Amino acid sequence: MQAHQKMADYPGPFCQEYGITTIDLSKGAILKPTQSLKNGLVLEINKFVEEHGQNFSHLYNIIAQLNPAFSKTTVKYLKNKVSRTCEQKKSLLSKKKVPGVKNLKDLLNREFKPTVGSANQSPDEINLEKTISQIENISVCDDSVKSQNLSNYESQKLQKHSAKLENKIKEQKTTLNEIDNRIGHYSIRNVNKRDETAKKNLHLLRDSQRLNRKQEKSLEKTSSELKQCKIENSSFSAEIVQLNEKIESLNKELQTLNECVSTEKRKKISAQKYNSYVRTEMKSLKEKVTEKELQLKKLQQQKSCTDCEGRENEILELTDHVNNLMAEKVRMKNDDGSYSNEVRLCVMELSGLEVAVEKVSPVIQAISKHLFHVNLEKKDLPSSTTTQSIVDEGHFIAKSYISHQLSETENWGLHRDGTSRKKQKLLDTSVRLASRETVSLGFNRVAHETAATINSVTKEHLSELADLHSNIKTGESEEDYIKNSLKKLSYTMSDRAANEKKADTLLDEWRSEVLDNTDSHEQVHHFHCMAHVLLGFHNYICGTDLKEHESAITKEHGPLGRDVLPFFKFWSKKGTVLERALRTTSEVFGPAGNHHGVRNSWEAHCAENGVKSVIGNYRDNRFNALFQTAAEVYLHREDFITVLQNVKSNNLLVQSVLADLQSKPIMAEIQSLGLFYLQLTGPYWNMVVNDTVPYLQLYKEV
Repeated sequence: MQAHQKMADYPGPFCQEYGITTIDLSKGAILKPTQSLKNGLVLEINKFVEEHGQNFSHLYNIIAQLNPAFSKTTVKYLKNKVSRTCEQKKSLLSKKKVPGVKNLKDLLNREFKPTVGSANQSPDEINLEKTISQIENISVCDDSVKSQNLSNYESQKLQKHSAKLENKIKEQKTTLNEIDNRIGHYSIRNVNKRDETAKKNLHLLRDSQRLNRKQEKSLEKTSSELKQCKIENSSFSAEIVQLNEKIESLNKELQTLNECVSTEKRKKISAQKYNSYVRTEMKSLKEKVTEKELQLKKLQQQKSCTDCEGRENEILELTDHVNNLMAEKVRMKNDDGSYSNEVRLCVMELSGLEVAVEKVSPVIQAISKHLFHVNLEKKDLPSSTTTQSIVDEGHFIAKSYISHQLSETENWGLHRDGTSRKKQKLLDTSVRLASRETVSLGFNRVAHETAATINSVTKEHLSELADLHSNIKTGESEEDYIKNSLKKLSYTMSDRAANEKKADTLLDEWRSEVLDNTDSHEQVHHFHCMAHVLLGFHNYICGTDLKEHESAITKEHGPLGRDVLPFFKFWSKKGTVLERALRTTSEVFGPAGNHHGVRNSWEAHCAENGVKSVIGNYRDNRFNALFQTAAEVYLHREDFITVLQNVKSNNLLVQSVLADLQSKPIMAEIQSLGLFYLQLTGPYWNMVVNDTVPYLQLYKEV
């Protein structure tokens, strides 16, 4: 506490070093002057003066008391020197370099002294004082040789300087004499008149130069236009030749078409004649048919009387037979108490149709009641646990069938894909046999869809099939079954994700490890879904490039679309503005829109104005959603704005879509993506869907 009190009496460490307290500074009276004044001391005193609101003359008095040499300077000089020292300190604190200074400590410890010639003296007076002092030094030190040599040197120096001054004076005198002696060849009378004519000639010269420049520029323009006209003329001449050739070919086609039309007219006339003939024949045949129908009715009436009695007897026999069948009980179980094969197959098929285990028996009961008029009791049907057991038997039978088919096939392909349902990762594995039959090995829940997980799921499926096959066919072990299956594996199919490609490499490594001791085996071909190329386009466009483009537009022109409105200030701004505009427009006008949309108003507008609506749901085609929706929105943009401006339910979603559609930068982005759809992604998607190009040739179209 005492040390802190002692430190508080001084403005800083330099004042403490010199013994200058805050009381001395506030009074402005320094008892002990010093000759070596440091920059750190001056900066501390300056800071104290500024904090206490004192003027700069107070600082000048204190510095003059500390170093009397500053009394010969002015307040302005001292102020400039202190401010310059403060700027050097700031630049060193911000880690900038100051010429001639190593660091901040070096600057603070340097001596604060006035420079030579800093007082209110002119340069001539300073030089005069220097010469006087030098002469005094020379007179005092006449005895020493060194001082004499110095005086000689100084005298020679001054002589040279005086000689230079004399030369300059002579030069100035000669120039002055030349100016005085210069006599113009113009007389004094006509000077003004000649000056005016000279000015006029000068103006005329400048006007002629300007006109010349304009004519040169116009000449260059006309020459360039002439060249362009010649080029266009040559291109037009070539086009005229091509058009003449096309006209000749079209004339030939027109002649052939005229001939075809004449032949078609002849055929039409003959067909009309034949049609009239057929109509007359049909009329005559209809008349004959009506007569024969009347005859048949008479005969049927005669026969009906005889056949009624026999038919009544047949109906009675059939009703008796049906009643007997209805009375019999439907056989649900075998003699040993197990359910019949028909019941088991029914349960398996209902489970394959995704009917819940608890609902299988009620479904069978309802179908038998309403379709076959048979009331089955609940005790005769399998319970939920029994149904689950039957379903497990079905899975076992299906897996056993797959293992048998896999062992018998010549080659097979492995299809793998991943998806998410309710925040759970699912892996789907299926097998394509040589008979072009595709069978599924089921779905597996995984925590993370990594390459190692995908490869381990494939190993588990093959191990399970090998186990089932070894139980059915005892002659082949599980290892032999896996080796034979991997040897017959010809290809794999997956999407273009990085984890799927890594899983393919892990599968190759595992296959080569298993088949290491066998004969030479063929390489597995790895195919990837060509539809995922469109997802790659989507990610490339909506990645960093589009975000940077939109941020640059926002910096230059302000917020885009709905972001201009104040009540959308705190709405989510994830993703790009383009994706938001397309998604919200599809939600408002698309078929799957909720109650916030205007689907009904849009359909009424289309019906009233004869507009065919092509807007769909944003997620209908996840591969081509961005580009297709952009083309649809740009096609209907004006109609969308008209509907939104006249709609009654003007909620925030509607206002957001209207603001985005009225934004020119957003519509320019939508137009560019619509052109992408028309020229690139749309035709490519049609090739993928319609099978116009073989799968192995699609890479040429990317």
